[in-house]
Amino acid sequence: MTPSEIRSLNRRRKRVNAVILIAFVVGVTLWLFIFTGCWPPAVVSVLGTPAAWIRDRFKDADRPVDKLVERLLLHPWCRPVLCTVVGAWLLFCCFVGTLVVRSEDAAQRAITVHRGMAASIYNLPSFGALRIPCWTSFVMAADVRVDDGRLPAAQRRVYPWHVLEIRIPDDLIRPVLLLRPSRKLIAAAVPASDAHKPFHIEIHRGNRAVLRAIFDGHAILVGAGPFSISRENVQAWTEELKREQAHSSTLQLWKDPTPAFADVRLSPGEELSIKLMLPDGSVDNTIQVICGRPTSPEDIPQVVDLP
Repeated sequence: MTPSEIRSLNRRRKRVNAVILIAFVVGVTLWLFIFTGCWPPAVVSVLGTPAAWIRDRFKDADRPVDKLVERLLLHPWCRPVLCTVVGAWLLFCCFVGTLVVRSEDAAQRAITVHRGMAASIYNLPSFGALRIPCWTSFVMAADVRVDDGRLPAAQRRVYPWHVLEIRIPDDLIRPVLLLRPSRKLIAAAVPASDAHKPFHIEIHRGNRAVLRAIFDGHAILVGAGPFSISRENVQAWTEELKREQAHSSTLQLWKDPTPAFADVRLSPGEELSIKLMLPDGSVDNTIQVICGRPTSPEDIPQVVDLP
């Protein structure tokens, strides 16, 4: 090859390698900004030298740094190494997704994010947002659960290359039923001995039974896992029991409900049939319930009295 052909080949090689390098750095920077909220300040200095070469049409520079990077770009192993790094980064991104928890009100709260068996506590500022990267995959998406302690937790799935946003409290406000048994029903259902046969609660959608759970005297949640009953409800129940001169243990059974139907997803306006099954399998009582449309945390849960 003639010297002019060699120079032309070197310029072409530098140009291609520099474009790959710049695309890689820009891609990583954008990925960090979108999926973690970080904007690395060093990106300007990293991009400065290759960008200057492209702007100057890869003319020789006098700075030692330019000569060093130019020599690296002309190295035979430069392009294979760059392609390997880009491929490894793309593979890494296929196992990372991001959960964004955004506050929609002025309240500052501590939230708990459950990822598998691990749980982490974060401080969510008022009208602020948290970006939480999660390990996941296309085959087995990561299940995450966000709980603020006052409302039913939101459970979602995070996929790679995806930013999942959960707004608090809007995404936590949904129909939830609290089946509150009467004192008479509690007395009949609480086992007096090991030979006691349990009562059951069945929930029907139309003619189909959704789930069946043992009733042991505790209140039962439908449509949510464990969460704190509001202070207003507890105070109202306390006053009710005082008027009836009832034992305080009843209040504890109401305040500590069993999340027997946590996986049931309720819709506003949905009609359910709640059946109380006696130990012999017969139906003692059937209650028709229409799920309300909660608009604030005070509307959760919807209390349904079981006579």
